[in-house]
Formats: sequence, structure tokens, C-alpha cells
Amino acid sequence: MSPKQHFKRFIPSAVYPEILVVIGHDLVRLLHRSIYESVPYILAFWNSVDMLYRNLEHPKYRLNIAAILVAQDPQALEYITKSIYNDQKLDLNKTFVDFGKWLFKQDQYIPVNNYDAAITMTSHKLDDGTLDDSLNQFVAGIAYISSICNVSTHEKDMRKTGIVYDNGGFSGISTAAHELGHLLGARHDSCDHCGCRDDLGYIMATFNSVTNNSADWSNCSLLDFHSFLESKTSDPTCIFNIPNQAGDVIPRYLSGNMMDANTQCQMKGATHARIDETTCQKLICVTSHNRLIINDLPAADGTSCGIGKLCLHHQCISENEIN
Repeated sequence: MSPKQHFKRFIPSAVYPEILVVIGHDLVRLLHRSIYESVPYILAFWNSVDMLYRNLEHPKYRLNIAAILVAQDPQALEYITKSIYNDQKLDLNKTFVDFGKWLFKQDQYIPVNNYDAAITMTSHKLDDGTLDDSLNQFVAGIAYISSICNVSTHEKDMRKTGIVYDNGGFSGISTAAHELGHLLGARHDSCDHCGCRDDLGYIMATFNSVTNNSADWSNCSLLDFHSFLESKTSDPTCIFNIPNQAGDVIPRYLSGNMMDANTQCQMKGATHARIDETTCQKLICVTSHNRLIINDLPAADGTSCGIGKLCLHHQCISENEIN
């Protein structure tokens, strides 16, 4: 009788999730920019997402944009147009199921093996039918768990997908990191999951909240990431390959350098921001009637939080501290 063999996968020192970013026409219109002028916004957005993964070690995570697909007209993304109701809401469950099937149909134009995950960014409110319309509640995002790399040729479908709401003012950065975290194996924090309390507000908390931990990963998430990389039942090895570095290096933008706190508030329907050191943890906006809009979201990285200071990882720091 041969000794029992234990499964052991080689894990490299760094992994490179390559992401296809799909931009809904609704978001392009909200940005008031042409297709090409929208690209710097998208790059700044995903640079901020990447920064939330930069503190991961063993292995390191380095996000890469495989391609950016921008809808030129409202009918371009049929999985969205067929799911819109009340002019602005999306039937989230239908959109999510149809997204993977739609992507598979585009294989001749965008080969499914050319990206490890696909994320749709939209400004349509996402409705899963469980929230209260009168309270203007909506879902911030959705993704499959432990499904990066997952493509089913037999079913002509894929599960390496996610959908993220963004208001055109970088509101979806934390959500994008969270949903990508699901694809990479992380579940929600909870007391029955490795003993991680949801109310501590790490990136994989169930709901968006701003705490001292909201730019960090909990121990539960770290364990989930590692378990996924070693999984017998999933194959995450598509993120092990180093991306092709041919062509020009894409510039890295800090989101808040592109759009200051006042503009971020204007994208929420306010007139300006109340700027101080707390801006980096909770962006407070002021309406034309001097009513405060207190968000459960921080200002984007790079946003000024005082003279000679800016936001980085939800902290207000001196510009001199940045390398």
C-alpha cells in the first residue's frame, strides 16, 4: 500500500489578477466625458483598488488591467439594458447571471482566456429585491466566491465576474476591492467565520463602514485567500502567470488628485465638501440648503484633507511622508 499523497500546489511569491473592466454607458454619461476621456478616471479608480491589495504578502497581490471595455451607446451591453426598470434600477440577479453568458458570447472579440476576472462598473442602482425602496437602499456590488479563473466551456458561461456600483465620484473603490476579494476566495467577516467580528469594519465586512480597519484585510480574509490558493476543488493558477509587459507603462493616478473632495460631493448631489482631517475616513458633503450629507464612505486616496496633507488608506497624512 503506497503512502497517502498530500496535495500541495506551488504558490509563487506574487500573483497577478488580470481584470477586464466593463464600463456601462450610464457611467460614461455621468462622468460627462468622451470614451477616451473616461479612461483616466477608470485607471485612477483601479489604482486605488490595487493600493488596498498592496499590503498583502506571501504572496503579494499585484492587480493588472487586462482591458477596458467602454459601452459607446446605451444598447451596447444587452445584459444591462434587458435588466433596467424604473429608468435607473437594475435587476441585480438577472444582470449578474446574464453577464457571464454575455461575456462568453464575446469570446471572438475578447478571448475569455485573456483575463482572469471581469467587473462591470455601473451607476444604475443595484436591486436584489430585498431592500426598502423608500429608504433609497441598494446593493453596492456582487461577485461569486472563489471563482476567479472560472470558465465553463460546456455551459458557455463563466463565474469569474462581478458587478460594482459607482457614482462617478470614486464611491465604488472599497466595493470593487470587496467584490474582487470574493472572487479571490474571501468570504464576509462574521463571528462564525474564523471568529472575525463584522462590526470591526475590515474590507470584507458585510456592509460598508468607515473604521480604523476599513483599508485592511482581517485575519479571516488572509486565511481565505491562502486557502483558495491551495484549494483542491478550485483552480486559481491563472493568476500565477506574470502579465505581458509589452507596450507603454500605464501611468498611475491617485483618485483624489483627479477629483477633489468638492467634486466628489457634487457627484453625490451636494455642492461642496467639509474638509478637515476626518475627510479621509468619512466624506461629509454640504447641500445648497446647508444640509449635511454624512457618507459611510471615505474620500478617495489623494484627496486634500488640509494644507500640505492628503488622504492615503483612509488616513490624513503629510505629503512629505509619501515616497
